[in-house]
Amino acid sequence: MEIKLKYYAILTIDTYQKEITIRSIKPKIVRRPKFWVTEDTPEDSYVKKHRKYCGILSPQEMSEFLYKEFSSAEDTMGAITEYGLTPAVSFNDNVDGYRTNAYVFPILDEMDELAFLRDIENHPQKEAVIELVRNEMDGVMKELREFDWYDDVKILPEKFFIDTKQLFLT
Repeated sequence: MEIKLKYYAILTIDTYQKEITIRSIKPKIVRRPKFWVTEDTPEDSYVKKHRKYCGILSPQEMSEFLYKEFSSAEDTMGAITEYGLTPAVSFNDNVDGYRTNAYVFPILDEMDELAFLRDIENHPQKEAVIELVRNEMDGVMKELREFDWYDDVKILPEKFFIDTKQLFLT
């Protein structure tokens, strides 16, 4: 079974100078329906303008987004989202007068996830199959952690395969 991937991003933009507007620095891809605003009030007094967006992108779109908008990455303790606490990689860019940060993690394509769950509903080794998916997602997270701006534009993983018919562990 082929399971396609998408990538979830929590993007934060903070400006430190009144004359810099969010609109002038917000990446072009950050628009509805792909992204939606979740915060717009600065939490710290030194921040002049603040926006937090959440969005879901294809592997191609996320790869381009990371190449264009960020200069460094680091591991995190995770992100709290509607998916629960998930592992995430933090991508950063600090420019004079503003800062952008994106917590990014892979998610399963909604339709493929539903098909997968239906397929394993009565599987005799359901937990083992789910563990295989977790292992695949760990591999995708490893690719995110090793994202390299010096490679030619590398596309993040787009899908993986799970063969639920062949799985009979002893």
